[in-house]
Amino acid sequence: FVERCGVHLHYRDEEKREFKGAVTDMPNWAYSYALALYRLERAGDEHKSDTEPMMAPSDALVSAIRKYPTIVEEFLKKNDISTSGRSTQTDWPPVLESLRKLTYPPSQHPEYDPIVYHATKSTSDLITKIFVQRSFKLWGSHDVQKWLYEAAVKATAPGDDYTVELPSPALQRYARSDPANYEDRFRLLPAEANPLDPGLLRFALNMDPNRRRLLRRGNRAGVAEIDPLEALENRARAGNQGIVIGGPPTHNLDPDSPLVELLWQSMLPWNRVEGIPPPPRWCMFK
Repeated sequence: FVERCGVHLHYRDEEKREFKGAVTDMPNWAYSYALALYRLERAGDEHKSDTEPMMAPSDALVSAIRKYPTIVEEFLKKNDISTSGRSTQTDWPPVLESLRKLTYPPSQHPEYDPIVYHATKSTSDLITKIFVQRSFKLWGSHDVQKWLYEAAVKATAPGDDYTVELPSPALQRYARSDPANYEDRFRLLPAEANPLDPGLLRFALNMDPNRRRLLRRGNRAGVAEIDPLEALENRARAGNQGIVIGGPPTHNLDPDSPLVELLWQSMLPWNRVEGIPPPPRWCMFK
């Protein structure tokens, strides 16, 4: 699939410029392809193809490191591997320092465009974040870590001349990728936003058909308008006539109430929906 270059990346920017790249121009494909070759080499000759020559695993990994050197340090951090100590087999501090120098923008490159480069770099960083989060465990074994160190030493060798490659601008087609879509866990609500909190459910379960409106309207003069229901209650407390059964409607219903609740309460003759005039008297007995 990779050796035949049957799949290419295409991207057209706002200025109608066409960019084309290979699959291994993506950081995840570059490292995964090198790791696949390494696994095939260790598996034996029975999995090798006789018709399609494949790149050496070390060469593929060196090429991937030179394109995206920051991934090496991200792998080490995710796998909790010390990058400050030295051992008889690995000496990561000087290697990582050389890898950081490879991340500097190659401003002397003849095809260097600062706008295109930084847009492509931000996209490659986004893909790298997703790739490292999903695949860092594959790079945590001892043999893979040793192979990664040897390739990193070769990639930063001072006497090894190589051509600096800019990241393919075709990567910008993935600029809107969301890392949350590639997570394997569900985000939980914080404890203070628990929807089953009794303090919040108490108000939702308190069914009061004659509750007052939380938002009162004001008149043009800026004085708060008296709620008709509140005025009716004040009259009842003062000993005046309360709800008159069989008379004109004296109880206003909140139009913001649930529709079914509003429908059944509006059938009672002493109720009326606020803002809607009551029907004629003869319609109530027709």
